[in-house]
Formats: sequence, structure tokens, C-alpha cells
Amino acid sequence: MWATTSYADISALALEGVTWAVNAGLLNGKGNGILIPIGNATRVEVAQILMDFCENIVE
Repeated sequence: MWATTSYADISALALEGVTWAVNAGLLNGKGNGILIPIGNATRVEVAQILMDFCENIVE
């Protein structure tokens, strides 16, 4: 699925949503399967997430 330094890096409230987004292909991480949950997303990354959501999730 994805790697992170620790699952503790993802809050308990966000873990289910983050897992869903990864499995749905919305979050791909920074390459090599690395997801940085405590990092910041760039405008380009957010735009890609929104575009993927609209194209693949919204019917």
C-alpha cells in the first residue's frame, strides 16, 4: 500500500480516510510508495487529487 515513518504520524481520526484515499488512488505519495502525512501538499498536488476525485469517484 504505502510507507510512512510510522502509522503514529497519521491521526486516529484521519487514518480511515487516508487509507480510503490511498486505496482509491487519490493519494499516491511522494514517489516510491512514500506518503508523508505530516508534510504539506503543493497546489499542484491538491489539484491532482481533486482532478482524480472528479474523474474517478464522482459519478
